[in-house]
Amino acid sequence: MALYRRFVTYLFLYEDVKKGKNCGFAKIDARQGWCRMEIQMKGCPDGEYKVYMLHNVGSRRIGELSEGNEDDKTGKFVWEPEGIEVGLLRINDGFGSAVYMLEADKIAATAFHLEDIFGIYLIASESRFVASQ
Repeated sequence: MALYRRFVTYLFLYEDVKKGKNCGFAKIDARQGWCRMEIQMKGCPDGEYKVYMLHNVGSRRIGELSEGNEDDKTGKFVWEPEGIEVGLLRINDGFGSAVYMLEADKIAATAFHLEDIFGIYLIASESRFVASQ
């Protein structure tokens, strides 16, 4: 029997770095070496959004956590995730949907596997984006 994985993540609108309302979801199905990602959005501002899958493999360290933060005692650092562009999603009248078929072992023709992915990120502008986390 082939390995089959399925999960759903909710998407939230961020404007000026402030988390806003839930505006959709992404459903990921992986089986037989393929990853099917379906995104459904409702209530988002109209426009064209670039869709990325986020990974932190090889991400660059952007600095230590601020002083006084309890995590500093553990020696943790702040990491900036990197994104793999998988396509575009167009929002019209507040609604949009897209389906992407990707190889599970070579997301968007890269060396990254589905197991390396930890989030989804859609960028509309510098001040507006949608994210799963």
